[in-house]
Amino acid sequence: MKTIFIIALLLIQINSLYAIAIDKAKVKLTDFELEYFVNDNKNLRFEDLNEAKFKKGKNKDSLGTAITNSWLKIQLTNTSDNTLELYIHQNLAFTFDAITFYEANIKNELIKKTNISTGYSKEQSELLGANSVYPVVLEKNETKNIYINQKTLAYHFYDYSILTKDESTNYLIYEKADGIFFFGLLVALALYNLLIFISTRYKEYLYYFLYLLSATIWILYMYGSLSHYFNVYGQLAVKFNFALMLTPIFLALFIQSVFETKEKYIKEHLFLNSIIVLLSSNVVYSFINFNHALGLLSLSLNYSLVIFLFISISIYKKGNQFIKIFLTAHIFYIVFSLYGLMFYMGIVDFNYISSRSMGIGIIIEALILSYLISYKFKKIEEEKKLEQLLKQNALNDKSKIELLLEEKNKLLDISQQKSIELTKLNKQLEQLSITDKLTKLYNRTKIDSFLEEQLKYAKRYKECFSVILLDIDFFKKVNDTHGHQTGDIVLKEFSAILKSNIRETDVLGRWGGEEFIIICPKTNLEETLVVAKKIKSKIENYNFTTIVNCTASFGISNYKINLDIKDIIKNADDALYEAKKNGRNSIASR
Repeated sequence: MKTIFIIALLLIQINSLYAIAIDKAKVKLTDFELEYFVNDNKNLRFEDLNEAKFKKGKNKDSLGTAITNSWLKIQLTNTSDNTLELYIHQNLAFTFDAITFYEANIKNELIKKTNISTGYSKEQSELLGANSVYPVVLEKNETKNIYINQKTLAYHFYDYSILTKDESTNYLIYEKADGIFFFGLLVALALYNLLIFISTRYKEYLYYFLYLLSATIWILYMYGSLSHYFNVYGQLAVKFNFALMLTPIFLALFIQSVFETKEKYIKEHLFLNSIIVLLSSNVVYSFINFNHALGLLSLSLNYSLVIFLFISISIYKKGNQFIKIFLTAHIFYIVFSLYGLMFYMGIVDFNYISSRSMGIGIIIEALILSYLISYKFKKIEEEKKLEQLLKQNALNDKSKIELLLEEKNKLLDISQQKSIELTKLNKQLEQLSITDKLTKLYNRTKIDSFLEEQLKYAKRYKECFSVILLDIDFFKKVNDTHGHQTGDIVLKEFSAILKSNIRETDVLGRWGGEEFIIICPKTNLEETLVVAKKIKSKIENYNFTTIVNCTASFGISNYKINLDIKDIIKNADDALYEAKKNGRNSIASR
């Protein structure tokens, strides 16, 4: 018996754990605890609630985006000496599809049931403006349980207050006044920009006006002012999310126009076009299936947030300092939007900022953008004034300008002539740097370069090439007998013989002293011997002007795999030595 009594006491304590005791006639409860139960079974009846496991909760909360059906429990006890007439407000009723109030006594016996559906709100006295208002009468020492069933198609957040009649009346008058204030502010700003567009025909003002207009309509809905003051509810009210689909479109057009992205920032312009196409497609689809389009809208908006941030940073990196104003505005909007998203998902607590953060973000962004557009066109007007001043000065001093232009053209002509002369001189210097002064053949430096190029080509394409080193026989004797001046003439005539008897593809150069080199691309050893024999014959049969005749010795080397330039030249040099050893005027190969 004692055990049963203790259990009964515990049950009474548990049952009254979240009970609200009211001991005065003037009541204004906007912060209290209640109990909630998430209902997976949408057909759950009031009679089945005894089996439900309610959890501790707050009178203001967000249960997230996945929950469409919930039950709340508020227990009220009158501890005063008078009968109390109270009013339970659901301040966000306009966001719900249906709300049902169940009034029960302390034994959970049903006293009254009231169903409120926003689909036919005008017929219900319990739906006043954006709020559902349920009256409760408590006699002295009476306790009642109020159960509330909430059904929504989208976000599941609520805000309950318990008020007396006078407090309830004041609350209904002033509660949604902030929405009207922001509505008036944005409408005034929008109309101002429309008037500027009409007078100036700058497209930026038109796009900004449309952006403000669409944002204003959505804020009017989201703040509850649309339902509160214009009696728009249910699916019709939800349709005003259409404005949120349009806002990023007009913002993208605004950015394209202000920053001239089509001409200056092609890649960024294309990304902005992707926002316009994506959101426009969502708008068209909304005429087919609005609820599904509304579900897709969050993805489109998140994409837009990222793209706007990306193009702002990209344009800033390209040197446009003016974009910083838009970037600042957009960062504000992103921060408030993410905070609002966390509220809708039930991550952050319910408060004024979290429940209205997306609207606050839009308002801040809109105000900063108004500064941006005014700043830009202030700069445009300053540029126009400067241009007009320059034109006026030009008209007053036309002769001076013409004289200056004439002098400028003369300087340009001189500059162009000097540029041509400098180009010629550079070419001459370049030619001198690679040419032997006496023979006019390529010098050792240029030949080294040709050899490196030929070696790379041969290795890459597995081609062959050959090198011929040739030396005038007994040239020292010519210098000693006839003098160096005669020797120079012989070298010139010898060079001319070589130049006129090599192939077009061969490269000829002076290797040093009386020694010459011929590079034969794509030529094997046998083919190179033919070239060498032809040149040898021409030299033997040539009548030099200062001496009767002259001969030369030839050393031939052929490129093989794994050989480098030093190896090839050494082989040619060894072959030349062998040719001289064989009596000169001969050809040897390695």
